[in-house]
Amino acid sequence: MSIKFYCADIPNQSKALEIAKKLSTTLEFDNTKRHESEPYFLFRDLNLYFFHPLAKAKNPLLINYDSPKNQWRMSRVEHEKHLKKAIGRHNRPLRIFDTTGGLLTDALIFLSLGHFVECTEKSSIIYNLTNYALEKSVTVKKKLKKKFIHHNVDFKEINQHDSYDIVYYDPMFEATKKTASSSGNIDYLKKILEFENHRYDTKLDFQYLCDNFKCKKIIKRPVKATPLSNKINYQIFGKSIRYDVYL
Repeated sequence: MSIKFYCADIPNQSKALEIAKKLSTTLEFDNTKRHESEPYFLFRDLNLYFFHPLAKAKNPLLINYDSPKNQWRMSRVEHEKHLKKAIGRHNRPLRIFDTTGGLLTDALIFLSLGHFVECTEKSSIIYNLTNYALEKSVTVKKKLKKKFIHHNVDFKEINQHDSYDIVYYDPMFEATKKTASSSGNIDYLKKILEFENHRYDTKLDFQYLCDNFKCKKIIKRPVKATPLSNKINYQIFGKSIRYDVYL
């Protein structure tokens, strides 16, 4: 799979070349005509964008962990009451395995709460977008030191099943009118996974987690969705999502 990589940042083309090498693609300068009918990466003003012609959002996807919105949420982690209740009481930092990293939204909350996080993301496009955003971030770097591991693999390739206190699984679900503000990013993630020919089977993934991990499992679900199993130990309900907890 070859993806065009356009550089509109000539003064920083050495950085663009470095990223293009990681993506196993060649660099094209922005004076060439872009093919708007195909997905592509764009490097501009030291930012890495991804464009998909079928995405709902008008603008290309940009991940910025230093944005006011992200900074606000990470600075108010004590208010993440539902996720904190799902994690439960503890007297030490926990080791959390985030099996569906995505844009790392929840992984960064776990880190902000002081936990150790190991994360997997099988999409190479999403992995490289988030890794670059982490590298570029001024504030998030401080939270990552010796506390964060990020793998570009399917979570089933991780074999240390007894190394974790919590396994976290957040399968993507259809955006509703109530989550319309975030549906742009969710839609972009889905378009990327379709482009890379990745398939998810929520029930099979959940069964694998139950068969191989004996620690607590936290499953993020739409609030009215059918549970993946009737063996739930307890549930934490928010307005639009809930956490199903299996011990």
